[in-house]
Amino acid sequence: MCSPKCVGGMNLINLQLWNKASLAKRCWDLEHKQDKMQIKWVHNYYIKGQLIQNLALTTQQPLKVGQSIIQQIYLHLLEVIKRLPWKGMTYKNEARPKAIFSLWLYLQERLLTKDRLLKWGVSVEPRYVFCNACLETRTHLFVQCSFASSLWTRIYFWIKRTTLITTDLENHLAGAMRDAKGKTLKAQLFKVVYIKTIPAIWMERNQRQFEKKNRVMEMIAKDIAFTCNARAQPMISNLL
Repeated sequence: MCSPKCVGGMNLINLQLWNKASLAKRCWDLEHKQDKMQIKWVHNYYIKGQLIQNLALTTQQPLKVGQSIIQQIYLHLLEVIKRLPWKGMTYKNEARPKAIFSLWLYLQERLLTKDRLLKWGVSVEPRYVFCNACLETRTHLFVQCSFASSLWTRIYFWIKRTTLITTDLENHLAGAMRDAKGKTLKAQLFKVVYIKTIPAIWMERNQRQFEKKNRVMEMIAKDIAFTCNARAQPMISNLL
């Protein structure tokens, strides 16, 4: 979660690594910037010819250092991996933070679907609550199930998206990332709608699984449409 958003993280700061980066920058300044007035003062008042690792700790406020260098050291310590193709789906959109986080879990394959729970040794009913026939997996839950397929068809028809519905998760994600790419109003509209639809399916699954409450597909589609109209900017909502 502490990785940058471009590689699938939530861009939270790892304080331990940031502290190491700050200390590295401080030590570099003390060694290579001895001509600076501030560094001279530190050498004359604190270091006095000693080794840095042997210095006694002080309770005074530390010196300010350049954050740009610290950030570069921090990113190097993070060992950032290659960028993910869906990085643009999880930020710079009008959806609710809760919905964005649900999408992030979905893209990271971290939703607690029954196939994952079974791998962990949790005793659960493996069949999917919608169809009560197949094993509940991420692919079946969001793409292959007839309920999800009907909902995607209804949503795509509403936003005038012409892409064909597919039962293959990779093709589904590839099409979604393609339509969400760019800064056009249509791309922003698609991101808002897509990010709302994923948690809507997951919440309906949880209601049926734990609360034994069912909603028809049309009601869920109307709820998605209402939320998107309320959350989207006027220029985007005018496309609906």
